[in-house]
Amino acid sequence: MVSVDVQSGDTVAFDSYSGETEYEEYDEWKEANKLDKEHHHIIRHQEGIEWDHLATTFSMPDLYRFSRLQDEQTGKKRTFWDGGVLSNTPLRELIGQHKKYWTEHIEKVGQKIWDGEKGIRIPDLDVYIVDVWPAKLSDDPVPSDNDFVASRKTDLILLDKTEYEESVTKMITHYMKLVDRLLISANDKDKPSAKGKFLDDKIIDSTLNRKGINTYRDLLRGNFDINRIMRIERKDDLYTMGYAMADFSARSVNHLLELGKYDALDKLIRNLTHIVDNLDRRTLAEEEEDEEGDKKMSTIITSQTTNSLRRHLEKASELLQSKENYTYQEVINHLYDFADEVNKRESNHQLSHSKADLLRP
Repeated sequence: MVSVDVQSGDTVAFDSYSGETEYEEYDEWKEANKLDKEHHHIIRHQEGIEWDHLATTFSMPDLYRFSRLQDEQTGKKRTFWDGGVLSNTPLRELIGQHKKYWTEHIEKVGQKIWDGEKGIRIPDLDVYIVDVWPAKLSDDPVPSDNDFVASRKTDLILLDKTEYEESVTKMITHYMKLVDRLLISANDKDKPSAKGKFLDDKIIDSTLNRKGINTYRDLLRGNFDINRIMRIERKDDLYTMGYAMADFSARSVNHLLELGKYDALDKLIRNLTHIVDNLDRRTLAEEEEDEEGDKKMSTIITSQTTNSLRRHLEKASELLQSKENYTYQEVINHLYDFADEVNKRESNHQLSHSKADLLRP
């Protein structure tokens, strides 16, 4: 869960896997200034995420009383607002918490984190973003009443804005894979220490670096891949009202849950159909490589395989599009059949492991 420290302006993540949340106030020159304890904060939650912590994520300043939590470091209470004020779709915070958790876990068992040459790699990440603030508007022409203005303004302020973060993350992932290949090719038998030498070279302009990253090894340490990012967006509601986000009545919540199930199934089926339709393209069917860069035999995707997989998705889609007649469990059963088919094709070597993973969101 992500909230905002009102006093320092920092986004703060509360993670149920950890017994505490520790963060420092942002300071461009923190390494030089050596911030004292007044700027370093620790919020304990040894019993897990409780109501007080949960309340920080919906302490909407215009509607609810602010949430305050005890800071063990300073002995004072910190005030928190809803994370949407700064980061309503906390992709970068998720990436940071994933790296933090696995780094601590790997080091706790006495291992070293991957540094571009050796160590344990952090597991890859699949990200699913559920955006309850619709980007596209159904009204035409655009209304001008107060309810619409209040509702639409909230949508635009809080909707998902992580497309750029995603593109940067994917670009970094591609560069990381390129660096791995270049280092493997450089570390030949005649120059066994070439890879280590490159990694320990100082980064250009490292004197301007204030985040403790001085060598290329530091830059690569603990990095991991993001395999996929899937977005599920709520459709616009023509009959919504201003400040509907404060409506927690059972009727409204249950209605939104049903709409959410439909939107999630629709996006999942469309995404899987797109992957199946492109399985035989060279970008997905070309030779694979193992972690050492050695070529492995590729699996040829036959039309029989793709047609068989597509049939399960078509049945699920047809049922879903009937809307008033569909039941959630019936659609899910077709998707279970699809998953069983993927597993069977993989075990029969009709799908490679990497391609099967693409079809197992």
